[in-house]
Amino acid sequence: MDGDWEVRRTGGFLPPMSGLVRKRISGDRGWTIVGGMRVPFDVVDRELRYRFPFQGLVDVLVPEGEDAYAGTATLFGRRIGTFRMRRLTAGKRMNSGSNVDAVVHRRPRAPLE
Repeated sequence: MDGDWEVRRTGGFLPPMSGLVRKRISGDRGWTIVGGMRVPFDVVDRELRYRFPFQGLVDVLVPEGEDAYAGTATLFGRRIGTFRMRRLTAGKRMNSGSNVDAVVHRRPRAPLE
């Protein structure tokens, strides 16, 4: 599951997420990024178990092909919404203050006279 993921709401009490929510997973840890705020979680099998202050919130993931998951958000074991996660391609990866380098393309400036 390592990588950067786009998240889209598919039902329930979750807010609209299209383009606003992403997840980054690396090994047994990761975070959900909402409007620039990082919310940490631990990866246990196919569950994303959120840490303080969101303990009790767990995303349960089911594979939907090689680069997608269907997700169910639960709060203390009760389903509160559903979503779909899709792996971002290299050109769409996010830079959220992590170790990802941004590439900036600039035109050369004309010399001053």
